[in-house]
Amino acid sequence: ADTSLKLNFELKNDLNTDEVKVNVLSSLKNVRFPNAYKNKALSAESLTLEVNNQGLSLTGDAKLENIPLKLVWNENFSAKNYQSRYKLSFKFNNAVKQVLGVDSSILNPPYVDGYAMIDSEITIFDDNRTSVSLNAQLSKMTVDFSFLGFKKKLDEPANLTTTLNLYNNKLVAVPQFSLFKDDFKLSGKVELDAQGNMKTVDIGEINGPKTSAKA
Repeated sequence: ADTSLKLNFELKNDLNTDEVKVNVLSSLKNVRFPNAYKNKALSAESLTLEVNNQGLSLTGDAKLENIPLKLVWNENFSAKNYQSRYKLSFKFNNAVKQVLGVDSSILNPPYVDGYAMIDSEITIFDDNRTSVSLNAQLSKMTVDFSFLGFKKKLDEPANLTTTLNLYNNKLVAVPQFSLFKDDFKLSGKVELDAQGNMKTVDIGEINGPKTSAKA
């Protein structure tokens, strides 16, 4: 690692640790976290680490097992109600679902097939809860949510924004989602059963060529 360390403090006998200002900038090489997620290794040829009194940031191109992704890991040293927070950008496909252990029926055929380009923010809490905010470009994915009035073909532009709640790494709720394409917008929330299958869908708003409603 190539590291630059800066310390700023007053020369006095009764110096407290919180009076020392720390700034660290480091270029890390051949990085590997053996158990980054569900015993899966995260590796990178190079990552940039920045540390100061407020927190740390770790950024760069990495791989989770064989999945390429762009990583931004931010830790706030001040009081917080979560354990860790990450921003990841990656291609969501069948290989990713296998590595992440995603087995919910609504994320598999016949509902969706193909891949999506994802920008995500993942927040991990101390009580086995995880919250995931997603923004997905769906042009390379077929989507058949006919039960919601939403269906798209391959190469048709569309976008999904959603929040996913997981417990013990299993999807348990979708408290918010919005689906967009040129002539259609749909938003609402989904409740799942214990097996991760859809239990109820609550539509808050729907707008299409022949349909317009808002709860």
